[in-house]
Amino acid sequence: MSAGRVLGALLQTVTFVLVARNAGPVEFGLLGAAFGIATVIQTGFDFGLSTLIVRERASEKHNPIVTDALKLADVNALYLSAAAAVLLLGAGLFLNPVFFMMLPLAVWVGAERQADTWLGVPLADGDAKVNTVNLVLRRTAALGLYAAMVALNVPAILAFSVSLAMASLASSVAVRRYVAGLIMVRRIEHGRQHILSVARPYWINSLGTQARNLDSAIVSAVAGPFQAGLYGVASRTTGPMRILSTSLATVILPAAAKATPRGIRRLVALTLGVCLCLGILYSAIIVFTPWLVVTFLGDAYSGAVVPIQLAIGGLVFAAAASLFGSILQGVGKQKFVAKTAVGTTVVCLLGASVGSVQFGAIGAATGLAASFTFQALILAIGILAWFRKRA
Repeated sequence: MSAGRVLGALLQTVTFVLVARNAGPVEFGLLGAAFGIATVIQTGFDFGLSTLIVRERASEKHNPIVTDALKLADVNALYLSAAAAVLLLGAGLFLNPVFFMMLPLAVWVGAERQADTWLGVPLADGDAKVNTVNLVLRRTAALGLYAAMVALNVPAILAFSVSLAMASLASSVAVRRYVAGLIMVRRIEHGRQHILSVARPYWINSLGTQARNLDSAIVSAVAGPFQAGLYGVASRTTGPMRILSTSLATVILPAAAKATPRGIRRLVALTLGVCLCLGILYSAIIVFTPWLVVTFLGDAYSGAVVPIQLAIGGLVFAAAASLFGSILQGVGKQKFVAKTAVGTTVVCLLGASVGSVQFGAIGAATGLAASFTFQALILAIGILAWFRKRA
């Protein structure tokens, strides 16, 4: 699963780099703002169902709440697409006509959320290849479609939006057909309120974490689209580098739910080892960042070098936060993880806004990295407190 996520991250990074190069800093800054808001809305309409499905399917294969949650996720996906379409239309009418070219992203947010939610079933069953193949094919299709449309002189923003929409829609259809053969179809046994109540702690944590994606929109509002474009390159092109740790965090959650205290110690040791390896990898990338930016983005993005380096530096702590959070959720500390996510997201958004006013994209990137550091430290303290209670 991690290998597939890494390949998917590389494909997404290449796509973002091409869009940034073809669209320019200003339009890419607007896209980054819209993309971040769309990601937050996507998480909001998930209501924690994707995490709930993985955990419950892993603990009891034919738990009826899994089927009921999948049905609820289908309905939520339609509402999600409708809400995204309304927001993009409003942004196009009242802010900038460029947002009209992003309307296909409304299809993308709903279809991708639906596909990822249904993929929780084979993931819980230990069948990682399904998730890997789907992710890689989805990202490859989006990249190929984007390149083809740009070659036909389609504007970069429109080409990016359409390619994501088409690839995600095809992915959603394929996933539903596959997973339908793995689950037992029965009448609904759990009402909407019960399902959402059980999933709420996971939802708050996911929403609190994903709310960081509002950073580009805030930087654009307080520092202007150019600085938002430089910061957007730092946050969007480095974001996919987190996929390795987040995919491992997804697998750790059901493992932690079944583990003994000794097993939890092993998971903590695994987390520290992963963070050490990632630290070495990210340090090498930081060294080559100036060359990579000039080579792949061009001189127009030379001001993004330091923000990118700062963002990459914070990724080690972001990885630790993801893994520590999954361990704590597995041992029953969902509320603590959720509160930490919300609090550190507030730190992130405040740091990005205040920092961008004073130092532009560099200040915003500093706020982002600082929030990851605080989150990792707080969750580490939470794990130590859990061990003390069992000493």
